[in-house]
Amino acid sequence: GRGRRSRIALPVLVVTGLALSGCTAQGAPADLAAGVGSTATPTPTSSLDAAREAEDADPPVVTQDQAERIVSRVSEVATAADQSLDAATLAPRFAGPALQERTSDYQVRKAKPDIAAVPAIPAGDLQLTLPQATVAWPRTVAAVVKDPDKEDAPTLSLTLVQDSPRDNYRVLYAMPISTTAALPDVAPAAIGASRLASDVKLLAVQPDQLSAAYADVLNNGDASQYAALFDPTDDGVRAQDAKRKVDFPASIGETGTVEFAATADSATPVAMSTVESGALVSVTVQLGIVAKPTAEGAKVNANPEVQAITGLTDSAKGFDTVRTAQMLMYVPPVNSGEKIRVYASSTHITSAKELP
Repeated sequence: GRGRRSRIALPVLVVTGLALSGCTAQGAPADLAAGVGSTATPTPTSSLDAAREAEDADPPVVTQDQAERIVSRVSEVATAADQSLDAATLAPRFAGPALQERTSDYQVRKAKPDIAAVPAIPAGDLQLTLPQATVAWPRTVAAVVKDPDKEDAPTLSLTLVQDSPRDNYRVLYAMPISTTAALPDVAPAAIGASRLASDVKLLAVQPDQLSAAYADVLNNGDASQYAALFDPTDDGVRAQDAKRKVDFPASIGETGTVEFAATADSATPVAMSTVESGALVSVTVQLGIVAKPTAEGAKVNANPEVQAITGLTDSAKGFDTVRTAQMLMYVPPVNSGEKIRVYASSTHITSAKELP
């Protein structure tokens, strides 16, 4: 897409920071904030047309109503699969990290029904809709959705991609919002955003280098060359990782060792432009843990998730486990002085095996 579209900043054509604990975007145009079937006055067509003509912009890939119908269909598939624990039924509407997470979740819960399930994906009004503006494929839509009937249900960030005209939109990333801070300003659904190239040089970190940079921060903490780029506020992945690095060695004591290694994941990052030339980037990181006994006769106990995947309650050899963290980050423009911030995250075990 044309990078200059990210600079649309007409006051009537900007969705100001969405307070994620609320229900609608404050200051959003009526066609974004209003529910389906409402009689709210839409944003003036002349303003939208003028913006498109001025920027020579492509149209958004979906309308607000179409986006809500797509998420409703995703919800139907996810709800049925979450109950049957049949991952094969997810394929029409899930792919990539989101499919991997639910597939692993079902495997674990078949063996350990008491383990908490991944969050349900609700149907209904979207709190935020950010479609890509393009006439080509693949096509991308970012959305924020919450079940209005369940106060304790998490607000979810969804990234959906349609690979070709004959394909469904499928959820590539799905994760709970982890902060009450407002999202950066984005264009309204009637204008759409650019999906930025993975190697775009205009951001503080290129999207295709974000996973490796974040992994380096997890591995090296404040000593990482990238540490100053990231804001740790409301970063659940970083907080959980730090807690594990205290709890796991303490549980093994002097009878074994625990090694932690975060690595870049191969999943394609998805970067959607924001109004101020930054991007909302969906990305994944692999969190590896190797625990092995060192004392004679010692064993490493498996937690319920590892038990479910390996069928073992303990091992005299040890275990190699991998958790995958999905994250939605705001990456500011290069040289802006702003920090990269985590807005949503989900961490789930994706593999476990006994050491040879």
